[in-house]
Amino acid sequence: MDKADTTLRELAQTGAKRLLFYPSCGTDCGWVFSQGCDVVVCADYAPRNLEARRAFWRKFKQHIPGLVTLISSPESCRIFRVGHTIGILLFRDNNEVRERIRLSGHTISYFVGICDGCREGGNYECVNDKPFLDKVFALMHPTGMTYVTDHSACLFTRRTNFHSMILNDKLLTRTSVAWGVPTSGGWGNTVAYRVQAHSPSVVHWRHENRLLSLEHDSIVYHIHELDGAFVSQDCRDLCRFLLPNVNIRHLEIVKQFFFRPSVHKEWSTTKSLQYLLQTSYSRQWKVVGTTVFGQGDHANVMQTIREWKEPFPHHIRIFHIDPHDMTLLKTQIRETNTE
Repeated sequence: MDKADTTLRELAQTGAKRLLFYPSCGTDCGWVFSQGCDVVVCADYAPRNLEARRAFWRKFKQHIPGLVTLISSPESCRIFRVGHTIGILLFRDNNEVRERIRLSGHTISYFVGICDGCREGGNYECVNDKPFLDKVFALMHPTGMTYVTDHSACLFTRRTNFHSMILNDKLLTRTSVAWGVPTSGGWGNTVAYRVQAHSPSVVHWRHENRLLSLEHDSIVYHIHELDGAFVSQDCRDLCRFLLPNVNIRHLEIVKQFFFRPSVHKEWSTTKSLQYLLQTSYSRQWKVVGTTVFGQGDHANVMQTIREWKEPFPHHIRIFHIDPHDMTLLKTQIRETNTE
């Protein structure tokens, strides 16, 4: 156990509550000390010899006014103070540093995945890829975590970034997008997400031989249970990315690009649902899934299903990420179920 481990354990025992972890941090880290955390742990394994580490430290300090060095271990770490925040810089592998945080008894309240070197070849794994994220999220503070990134194969599509997403048992909700900051792609946008624990929930309604399910979960993790699905191209790509070993070749997927009410185009939530029902019938889908649609206008969903008399589909599954989606429809279902 070296000075960094001892310091981390002492801080955990004395009540330091918020820890920020910045793997593959580089030297431009001054902004992280204004995020309201008690402890900041930075890791960078690029400088491998003593002279490279001294040069790295000199440049690192230039970006942090008011830095006071407490302990300097030429081989492995620097421990310092910035205002009321204790900083620890470790010249070690990201995975090793994450494990040392775990062993110290800390949880992670703030995770930074910016400029990690994966695009320049200086890092053998991207800290924003799911394998590393899973290990970080496993140490999430009980009240949640702030996650900041400028690139992510999971969260960034070819056109934009997801507003919210469920990754296993974590719900990520975008809270801000900042422009004009240094990123791994030069100068671009940095996106902040709030990460919280996710517990799937389902509200069922049955009419005769047909079942409607409103499911607070990602359709990605249920795609193999469906005969057909209505999803966006981005969602389809996400299925392939997150579940490369799940065979969904049998699944017919219809692009959901038109599922948005429009007075100008004379398209409504009712027409979207009717199209889903008609397509399911023509293709004889027993179980059909879709991501939430209608932009909050779900007043006629139950009536539309009541009026549908064809044998397919047997089960309509509507998945939603935002826990507040389809609140009115859920209330209607609960009132009907108690009659």
